[in-house]
Amino acid sequence: MWDPRLAVAVPETLLVPEQYLPSQLSRARCDSLICGEKALLVAVLEDAIRCLDTCARSQMRAARDAERWVRADDHTWPFSFVNICAHLDIDAARMRRALLARRARRLAARQDPYRLHLRLKPPRRRLRLRPRFGELPRRAAQG
Repeated sequence: MWDPRLAVAVPETLLVPEQYLPSQLSRARCDSLICGEKALLVAVLEDAIRCLDTCARSQMRAARDAERWVRADDHTWPFSFVNICAHLDIDAARMRRALLARRARRLAARQDPYRLHLRLKPPRRRLRLRPRFGELPRRAAQG
């Protein structure tokens, strides 16, 4: 329960947000040819392409999500595939066809009709023999 006797007076200056002038902020970094929001859009597209190229079983969920993102035709979400391609001046339909065809080729090459797994060495554990009727297991007999 709130007790007014324990309340501390807060100066109004602490509740007012600070204001900065543009000259007080550090300049935007331009380490590469693309910087700022455009670099973020390129990074999102690059990550989707990397996820689509994945063949590892542990990354299949990310690959399915990336494929769903590429296939979606959403114009309302700012980070949709269509909007990112439009902002980067890339033909979205052509890029979509190329990415999905590349993924289909990789999946077709990866799936062999039959995978043979051979175990060359026997397992290193001891063989466990079933105890005969009325006989105790070896450990129970010792202890």
